[in-house]
Amino acid sequence: MPTKYIYPMRTLSVGSFSTKCSLMVATVAVCVAVVPAVASAAKVKQIMIRGNVSQYQIPTPGMKTKGLAGASVWVAERPSLRTTTNQTGAFTLKIPAGVKATLVAQLAGYVRIYTPTRIPSSSYRWSYILLPKLDLGRAISALTGMALNAAKTAPKECLVSALVADKVIRTMTPAQVDARGPYGVPGTTLRSSGPMTVKPLYFAGSGLPDATLTSTSNSGIGFFIGLKAGTYKFSSVKAGFRFESFTATCQPGRFIMGVVGEL
Repeated sequence: MPTKYIYPMRTLSVGSFSTKCSLMVATVAVCVAVVPAVASAAKVKQIMIRGNVSQYQIPTPGMKTKGLAGASVWVAERPSLRTTTNQTGAFTLKIPAGVKATLVAQLAGYVRIYTPTRIPSSSYRWSYILLPKLDLGRAISALTGMALNAAKTAPKECLVSALVADKVIRTMTPAQVDARGPYGVPGTTLRSSGPMTVKPLYFAGSGLPDATLTSTSNSGIGFFIGLKAGTYKFSSVKAGFRFESFTATCQPGRFIMGVVGEL
């Protein structure tokens, strides 16, 4: 039976369960795979999260994604629920059904990354998390004016990176995504709702921030810098297009990566 993939919460068939998630994005990186449960959803007591942690790179044609071995992955709301990636960067993690879950991934020499917050409701899920190297994170800080903590390993406040990704990549293989390069939707306006309002800083197609931009480039990336603690919803608007959204739980020091997917 074909596996159904959700991007981020929309079902489509793309092959067998052995097929890897094809969403290798410049910001978080998250897409999920769902296999129908044998029992009814009401009887499911645990959710199996299957995923991969890889090194973040500015998307360019021909890039190759590198899986990160030995990375710690855990649930922010329940730190005792944790695991470690294998030699290819893959991991599995069981969590109770119906609980709110924000995944966290960390590895020495890389920026700690948080995913959007969700309540998983399917029996199997796939999560793809990208970690920038510390030197890249510090370079982004210098370019954007984002304040870092004393150790220069994380933002001082909360940073949310949102990617507006086109729907074409839903059916692409990892190799095709790497070969294609940028896959953002240009000309979209990112929006946030929550405890405070912050205008996004958009990134040019080169992968560098550009304060003159008022909407996304083909990189699809926008940063929301200096957010206060609280729960935020991120979405995007462009005439003639429909997009999904994601929820982020902000706390000081969190770098959250999420995807606003085209429907």
